[in-house]
Amino acid sequence: MKPAIIEFVESLLEKVRLVRRIPSFRFDRSLFIDLIRKHGDEVVEGDEPEIDFAVGPIDGVLGTFEGKENRITIDVLEVVFEILFKNPTLNEQEFRQAFDKEVTRVLAHEGGHWNIEKRVGAWVYIERLALAIVFMFVGWFLLVRLLLVPLYSIAMAGIGAFGLWFGIPVAIATFLIGVELVSRFLLLWHGLSAMLIYKITWGERFARSFERKPFEESAWEDVIVVSDDDRVG
Repeated sequence: MKPAIIEFVESLLEKVRLVRRIPSFRFDRSLFIDLIRKHGDEVVEGDEPEIDFAVGPIDGVLGTFEGKENRITIDVLEVVFEILFKNPTLNEQEFRQAFDKEVTRVLAHEGGHWNIEKRVGAWVYIERLALAIVFMFVGWFLLVRLLLVPLYSIAMAGIGAFGLWFGIPVAIATFLIGVELVSRFLLLWHGLSAMLIYKITWGERFARSFERKPFEESAWEDVIVVSDDDRVG
């Protein structure tokens, strides 16, 4: 096992390497705003979002839209990491093309979030909250039926079969096992419900459909233009 300081230094060097791979690029903000305002023949009204390009942290999040702050943030370091993780053998030209496409796709996805929120407002959050409450009740129902009731029956059966002196240790052991099982179940259910909510909510489904626009409409080609030099954009 490597010492913590060695792992820290290696992690720092890897981040430096990734930062150096971020290409210089030009972002056409006005074109992007015009494109995310489109919804069929409708032009979506609302204050323009702030658009920030961040460099890290590497946490699996490519981009976010914060409705309260009306801000879109794209993590270009995370984009570089994901491209190189999936395709480590890309040559420089292929890497630049992949960077262009991925940043544009993420911009479109977060722009889709802005688009639907400006059109339907708080309903985006109401739907997510309602689904979270439904999954919470379903989770507790499953927890009671699949874990708590059987564990209680086992504990009571132990006391009934062995009496108090030997039954109580069985009940305590069952309780301790139950605590571990319940914590694991809640952790698993939290992750599963979050994934399902992400898949089925109206806002997320719209954003995923909106992110396909750069591959269907040529107007998106000039939103991000990657330069040929090696400076960070």
